[in-house]
Parts: sequence; C-alpha cells; structure tokens
Amino acid sequence: MPAHILRAQFEGQKASYGWADEFGQAAYMYDRAQNDMRDALGFLLNHGVSLDFALRVFDTPRQDVWTPTREELVAGGVIKE
Repeated sequence: MPAHILRAQFEGQKASYGWADEFGQAAYMYDRAQNDMRDALGFLLNHGVSLDFALRVFDTPRQDVWTPTREELVAGGVIKE
C-alpha cells in the first residue's frame, strides 16, 4: 500500500484507535494480518487441506499466480480423485 494512503489512514483513524504514532498503526496492522492468516490457515486445515498445500498457498508471493495441477490438488486434500 502506498505510503501516502497509509499516512492518510493513520491521520484519519489515530484518535479512534488511540495510536500515538505510526508504530501503533503498524502494530495493529501486523496483529490483524497475523489473525487473518491464522483464521485462513485454520479454515483450510479444518476442511481437509494438507498443511504443506496450505503453506504453499500463503508462501506464493502476491504478484505471482500459482495454478496447482490436479495432482497437487488431490495430494493436498483440496479435491478427491
């Protein structure tokens, strides 16, 4: 996210969140990202997706597109043969 957008968000939300400085906003964003990742990983694992497959999903950089093969989907527990 561009710095000017983060700055605008900080300025607009600092009072409601009680952020004294940008570090408070960064800590909040980090915690949110960690919680979101934990929830998403838990969802995948609870639906039978293998840990290796789930970690590969999150390890793929956002600018890349990973299109798993049918064999990878079956091995990862995403689909059945």
